[in-house]
Amino acid sequence: MRQFVRFAIVGVAQNGTNLGVFALTVALGVPFVLAAAIAAVVALALSFALNRRWTFPGTSDRTAGRAARFALVWLAFVAVALPTLALLVNVAHLPRVPAQALIIFVGAPLSYFVQRRWTFQQDKPQPRDRAISPAQPSAAKLCEAARTSADAQAAPPPRSGRAG
Repeated sequence: MRQFVRFAIVGVAQNGTNLGVFALTVALGVPFVLAAAIAAVVALALSFALNRRWTFPGTSDRTAGRAARFALVWLAFVAVALPTLALLVNVAHLPRVPAQALIIFVGAPLSYFVQRRWTFQQDKPQPRDRAISPAQPSAAKLCEAARTSADAQAAPPPRSGRAG
């Protein structure tokens, strides 16, 4: 639950950044689809940095691979989000900023699921070399004990010195 709450906090920062950059670039006259792409890139960089270091700690290894997966999930989201944004604005006649907010609202839970399960999947612990304690005999000692036991069972019983 703690991880989900952190992801949600990062998501608020990411999506607030996304909407802020989007609104600013649209106000500056940038076409809304290009503005959405610019906003998404800025938000992506912020989100990856915060998620890697805070939401999913312990996943700082293989950063390049994680960044590539993170970007791939983002590209898939953008590939669906940009045409959907165009439809919402041009066909459904929604205002641009609320249309962008709607897309983020729907896409964020899907993004969390994929990012958690694939991008930031916890690494499986590697087995550690550990010293063998006296209570845990080594394989060589176990083999020697088995061999000694097998030899004892195969040997004929000892003869007594008396003739019978």
